[in-house]
Amino acid sequence: MKLITTLVIIGLAVSMGSASANHGPEGGGEGFSLLHYDANRDGTISAAELAAANAALVASLQSRLFDKYDTNKDGTISTAEALAVNQAAAEEWVQDILEDYDANSDGALSADELQSGRGFEVLVLLDAYDQDNDGALSAAELAAAAQAVANRLQKRLLDKYDSNKDGSITTAEALAVHQAIVNAEIQSWLTTFDMNKDGAITSAEIRAVLGAAGGLDHGFGGHR
Repeated sequence: MKLITTLVIIGLAVSMGSASANHGPEGGGEGFSLLHYDANRDGTISAAELAAANAALVASLQSRLFDKYDTNKDGTISTAEALAVNQAAAEEWVQDILEDYDANSDGALSADELQSGRGFEVLVLLDAYDQDNDGALSAAELAAAAQAVANRLQKRLLDKYDSNKDGSITTAEALAVHQAIVNAEIQSWLTTFDMNKDGAITSAEIRAVLGAAGGLDHGFGGHR
């Protein structure tokens, strides 16, 4: 897979609500995610509060996925529903490129128009999608680029969620994926911060870990 395709798929997937590997399922880093779930504000995230956090994060991921793709709201994301969303995202990406470079608004990008743009972006666009190697991107080449990106987004989505490979994503299939993601995240919190291994995380444990890491400020100032 060429570089621009990889960059596009990553960027579109993030914009469409995928979980961040660096910031946990809801984003914002561990500082936000952890004491956000200290419901009674006693400075400890108890086992019960962690279980509630688990349920809330899973529900959030489910909601984001189905709100985006399940357009008829029947609890299943069909191949057609997913492809329509992915094609719209890819077409929006092409429109953004045209807005940046298509000075004469003809729906294509000439060599002169591309030369006026940012060097690296232009190079990777041409490398990936200039099929006739003329240094320009025709309307047909841009349409082919949009379809290729949509197809790859579709494959990425189905590879992740469609466990029985029937071309659709059920609530149960998505729930299994999301539960695994959140379970891993909660376990990561416990592994990192639960120093006494009691299944809970105290503000003292968090301060100790962050202090050992150099006193990083992760938003715990209000929990002394």
